[in-house]
Amino acid sequence: MICFGKIEVEFGFSFLCTFKISKMTSLESRAIQRYQRENEEQLETIRKICAALNQPQLAEMIANRQYEFTASHRIRFLNATPGVDNSRNEELLRKIAELEEELERKKNNYNTLEKQIADYLHNAKEFEDLLEKNEREKAELLKLFQQTSNSNINASLTLEELEDKVSVMKQERDKLKAEAQDAKVKCEKLKEQLQTSHNYAKELQQQLFVVKARLSTDSPMIKYRNNEETIENLEKQLERAKQKIKSLADDNEMLKKAMIDSTDDDLNVSD
Repeated sequence: MICFGKIEVEFGFSFLCTFKISKMTSLESRAIQRYQRENEEQLETIRKICAALNQPQLAEMIANRQYEFTASHRIRFLNATPGVDNSRNEELLRKIAELEEELERKKNNYNTLEKQIADYLHNAKEFEDLLEKNEREKAELLKLFQQTSNSNINASLTLEELEDKVSVMKQERDKLKAEAQDAKVKCEKLKEQLQTSHNYAKELQQQLFVVKARLSTDSPMIKYRNNEETIENLEKQLERAKQKIKSLADDNEMLKKAMIDSTDDDLNVSD
């Protein structure tokens, strides 16, 4: 236990002891000033976090506990006996670590989904190129057929050959339509996965808020010094996860629209 200067003890009739600190050394004064300055810096950082989370009441509550800690209880804090049970704080830290691991796993899942959507977009572009190629070939065949109809001299294609060409092109078109339909189904599955990931990210955010609230109400300010960086990292990872979900959802909508437009064009051509 740390002792300060001269301590006088007075015994009353009820055998209660009151301690009066008559003098404080310069070293002890500097220590208290340093702790006050660090606590004020951490309080400012916590205010910024609460403002970002739109939780002004939480910042006010923390500010009141900060004042109480630095004013009337600072000597009790410096004289605290080592070996206090920190099981509750360790449980909260373990919960934060689990949230970090879960967010990392979700980030990997988002990257996988993003790659799948990029592959589908690439395949959709190839489908569009093939459809354009088929349209050009049909136009060329029609032009050639018109030329052979106007003159039987030097005719290079017969009606049977044209029908064979058209039959082959119809088969290719049906194949492309089937592939486009399959891609559409996969897009719907991806959309469901994205929605599930989005809901799970919201659950993680709620858990993070609960942990932060428990830290702010149940733990002294000294624990914020140990957990501040971890909380900020979790908030950044959660924000990146939200941005990734939005990006994946936009890509999925674009791919879905492209597939629907491609299918509509095929149906119009077949008609």
